[in-house]
Amino acid sequence: IEFEKNPSADAALNLAIIFNDKDEYSKALTYFDNAIELTEDATQKEKFTEYAMGTAIKGKNSSKTNEYVSQLLALNPSNEKAILYKARKITQSGCPTSQFEKSTLYWAAYDMAVKVSSSAANQYKARFPTKKELFENGLKEGSSYKTCNGINTTVRAR
Repeated sequence: IEFEKNPSADAALNLAIIFNDKDEYSKALTYFDNAIELTEDATQKEKFTEYAMGTAIKGKNSSKTNEYVSQLLALNPSNEKAILYKARKITQSGCPTSQFEKSTLYWAAYDMAVKVSSSAANQYKARFPTKKELFENGLKEGSSYKTCNGINTTVRAR
């Protein structure tokens, strides 16, 4: 392979894309990692890491996905794809024991998403508990709340 003789970020990226297109995700991720490592350009490094994250998601490799999310946020703390991924993962937490508790996760997801996308944040806001549900659960709008997965957020009604 040409890449082994003359490794470059572009060659690694091309191989990663080829393997990704063939649904050979673990091979693709190996080459994405090479591309990320071989590029010095911060913008390219972020772009390659976003591609790798997408491949890891498609390949259902959650540990690699989380690794790329962390790398993206280290490169750019306001990377929209990484932040929106984290917001979505908050809502998928397996910890809620009731429908009300599930709806409180949307507060934390909203807090995360609003940093980069008002439309994504509004989707979470639409799933907030109602004022009646807050009252029934002894909560007051504006007070602090810790979700079942340990995230501090603010009580809000839909």
